[in-house]
This record gives sequence, C-alpha cells and structure tokens, in this order.
Amino acid sequence: MVTVKFVPMWGIGEFGKELAAEFMEQHPDIRIEFRDDASLAVPDYDERLLAAYEAGDPYDMVLAAPFYSIWATQAGHTVDPAPLFDRDFGPDYRSLFTNSFIWWQGKIVGVPFKRGLTLCFYNRDIIEAEGLPLPHEDWTWDEFVRIAASTLKYAPDGSVAQWGCAALEWELFSLYVESEGQRLFSPDYRKATIDTPLARSAMRAVHDLVFKHKAMGTPAQWLSATGGMPTSWNHEAFYTGKVALMFDGDLRVAEHYRRAAQTGFRLGVAPLPTRKIRVADAGVSVFQIWKCPDAERTAAAWEFAKLWLTPRNQARLMVTAGHAPIREDAYDEPIAKEALRRWPGLKVARNAYRCIDPSAGITEYPTKALEYSGIRPTANRMMRGELTADETVQVMQATCQEILDRFWDEADRGVFRPFPEGFH
Repeated sequence: MVTVKFVPMWGIGEFGKELAAEFMEQHPDIRIEFRDDASLAVPDYDERLLAAYEAGDPYDMVLAAPFYSIWATQAGHTVDPAPLFDRDFGPDYRSLFTNSFIWWQGKIVGVPFKRGLTLCFYNRDIIEAEGLPLPHEDWTWDEFVRIAASTLKYAPDGSVAQWGCAALEWELFSLYVESEGQRLFSPDYRKATIDTPLARSAMRAVHDLVFKHKAMGTPAQWLSATGGMPTSWNHEAFYTGKVALMFDGDLRVAEHYRRAAQTGFRLGVAPLPTRKIRVADAGVSVFQIWKCPDAERTAAAWEFAKLWLTPRNQARLMVTAGHAPIREDAYDEPIAKEALRRWPGLKVARNAYRCIDPSAGITEYPTKALEYSGIRPTANRMMRGELTADETVQVMQATCQEILDRFWDEADRGVFRPFPEGFH
C-alpha cells in the first residue's frame, strides 16, 4: 500500500475528499491521506514541510504560498512536472492548460489546477437610480471613480446611508498601476519598482477616492461599518444592498448572486476597469509534489494530481468550490454550461481570462505575497491618515525592497524565512 500525504487549502478539502475516494476506488493499492498539520493555518508550516522532506518522509502534495513555492523549487526539493506533462499530455500541454504555469529558473513551480481573478460586482439598482451607465466590458478607471463618488449618500444625521464602493485601497492602487502597463516588481522579484511618477499618480487617485470624493465615507465611518476591517473581504456591507461597487474574486460569483437575491437587489458583474491595457489580474494555485526517496509515492502523487485536471473534474471544481478551470474544454461539460447560464458573472470571468497574454502565462504569482506583507499594511496607514499619497508609495517601496532583500539573501543560501503578515 502506497500512502500519499496531501495538504489541502482554500476551500478544496471537501471536493478533494470526493476525488480521493474516487481515486482510491480506481487504485486500491494507493491511499490518499489528508493532512492539515502543515497548512497555512499552522504558523510554522514551512518548517514542518522542510523537516519532513529532510527526514525522507515528505508531505507529497502540498498547496503552498507563492514565495515558499519558489524557494522550494529553487532549492530542488520539489518535482518539476514539465517532463510529466509532456509525457502524459503531449508537447502541446501548455496550450491545453491555457498556459497556466508558473515558471521559475526554467522549471514549472508545481501542478496548476485552478485559476482566480478579480472582478467588479455592482448593485444595478443603485447605479441606475443615479442615471449612470453601468460598468461594461471596456469601462475605465475614470468611470469607476465617477460611479463611486456619485452614489455615496448621507443620512440627515450625517451617517452614511449608501456607499459608493467597498474596495481594497491597496488593490485599487496595484490594479491601476498594472492597467497602465507597469509592473510593481522586476521579473525576477529581486527589486521593487513601486516608487515611480505613475505609481504616485495612482496613489493620489486612490487617496482622492477616499478623502476627496469620500466614496467609502470617511475612513472612520468605513472602519466602523466593516468592524475595523477596511477591506472588501468583509462582504456584509455589500450584501445589505447599500454599496454600489465591490471588487472580489470570481471564486464567490455564485455566493454573491445568492446573497444579492436574498437581500432583493439586482447584481451585475463586470471586468476590472482598464486604462492603456486590459489587466486580468489572474493568479493560479498549484500542487507541489515534494521529492521522496520512495519513487512509488511520487508517481502516485502525480497520478492523483492528474485526476484534478480532467475536463469533468475541472468543471466540478468550478461548480462545487467556485474555482475557475485552467482548461477551456472544461466549459463544454454539461454542469459547466448550466453554471454559466445560472450565474452570468462566470461568463464575464471566462472572457477576462482570455485577456491574459498567452505568451506570458501567469507572471504576477508572487505579487500577492508582497501585497499582503508590504503594500496592504502601508496603504492602511494612509487610510488612517498617517501618510500622504506620495509618502505611502515611498514607504511601500522601502518596505517591499527590505522584504525582498532579506528573502533573497537567505534563499540564495538555501534558507527560508517567512514574510511578515504570514502570507509568503
């Protein structure tokens, strides 16, 4: 009996157990063991993964965060699945899986199995009541600001009766910069390239949205309304039907339709606003297969990973857990067609994925870790009135560069140290 130790995260546990049961029925000589003791919820998960590897009994399939995945790949602890994809899916495998691969130093960082991107969710009733055009395929950041500023309403007592937007201030900044065709970090993620005239202009626009247009009310009002969390991850404000615009991932499309219907407002979904280029802001999640002295375990882990990649199971993952498939033919499955009919926002997401440059693949993978550790905390300081827009960009630059310098100084010597904020 071969045992594969599997570490799931991000809401795929229950679906993973369904697949594991099917897999074990097909392969009675292989057992899939679910392990939570090395997940992101455990503070020292990175140490646990490394210790198990060094002891010769690794966690075989792991969902790890961006920079840890890069570090493990660079250190040679994980399997490069490129030869396996080529062998089992043919030389055109990149096209089959919509080029959803993370490449690092000529190797693929893990087995991709799902995608995710950011969309704009909006309250049709609020926007139409103001006589404003609804967000559409080619809308711009200027239109976004106009809608957000025009839909803010105050009650007679001075409290906010209706919000213009519930958006991540740091995400607005990042997406604005990227839609101008500029990167926040060098391609090798050794240098922060944040402090530029364009970035300062973008942060001033975000600052004006908050402090001049007050589209989210005053920072104090928004903090109070969201329970101290000035981020769109707290969706409850949007679900009240009193928020015009919200950014969130396509993961929750079905949930947002359901909650909007419960409240009684009409939900709309649009791609992100654009400027010079269309930004899909796509990310991908991967299983890393850690090298094991027992070749049978490694082979079994790859076979289980492949089960996630069939068109049918890619469609099932989208319908049951909300995660977008990485292969186009998954949308041809009957359950996927029904999902697109029931939740039109999934069609918007599908079209947004097509905006990704196929020659580039997924290149922004590690940016999310730096957003959590360096960009978001600094932007929150601006929201509290502690920094001006220009000061915010300067501090972001310095903070992210310090994080990168420390990471690479140690990573190049084979040592991994976690980022601040726990997401790395």
